Amino acid sequence: MPRDNHVWVRGRLAADPHFEVLDGKTPHIRFNLIVARDNTQLGRGALAPASPPKAKADRCDLLRVAVYGERAALEYAYLRKGAEVGISGWSEARRYYDKRAARWRLVQEINAQGLMFGRGCDFVRGDAHRQRKLEEVSEQERSQLEALGLAPVDMLPDGAEFELEEAL
Repeated sequence: MPRDNHVWVRGRLAADPHFEVLDGKTPHIRFNLIVARDNTQLGRGALAPASPPKAKADRCDLLRVAVYGERAALEYAYLRKGAEVGISGWSEARRYYDKRAARWRLVQEINAQGLMFGRGCDFVRGDAHRQRKLEEVSEQERSQLEALGLAPVDMLPDGAEFELEEAL
């Protein structure tokens, strides 16, 4: 992950995530995250003339988030509209040519490298999808999933549960 470009935000999904496979091989999910501001984050409105205080819902940002790779295929099942999620990753801007509008567009998004699921996430559907995926994969693919930190608890090495209980 880039050292000087690290983002960590927490918010709620504005809508259900969009899932697609890029180039026929790379899973990709994209969604918008509503991130609330607190009273110390003034922004552009700080220079405007005084006005009545705005409602709390007006002090939010809508951030575009993208997740790529096998992690996207697994984490998609946990996400749904309104779910609270923590995102760790980096900010990136890119340009693409919009054929419909016949012009270049600029997209700024957070490339998520880690998601932390909170209230509102569909853990039943997500865990079931993850278990199905693990049953389908071969041993080599399973080691790749373990490297991503996606191994379920029943795949922990022998004695790891005992070490965890001792630590508590």
